[in-house]
Amino acid sequence: MAEAERKWFKNRLIAAVSVIITGSSLLGAMWAFDGHYAKAKDLQTFKDSVQIKFDTDRYKSLQERIWQLEEHFGGPGVPRAPRSIKKEYVEIKSEFEILRARLNKGAK
Repeated sequence: MAEAERKWFKNRLIAAVSVIITGSSLLGAMWAFDGHYAKAKDLQTFKDSVQIKFDTDRYKSLQERIWQLEEHFGGPGVPRAPRSIKKEYVEIKSEFEILRARLNKGAK
């Protein structure tokens, strides 16, 4: 009878150790997986900051072009410019104002 009890105890001990090792491995794998991949919140924050950077760069570029056109063609509204340049100026000014509103909204 003692032999059967030892065998039973040995089998239970092996099973218990196996469960502990398997559980630890699963928890470790879940922790590694969670830490390796970006969280949706972190990804959205990154996307927002990239969009702000893109908008800011575009805003500066448009501002520079507006100043160039105004300097070359006689001030705001570019009164001495050909029709094609006036059209470009209006389009740039419109996009500039949209970006200004978007950036001011994001700053609040």
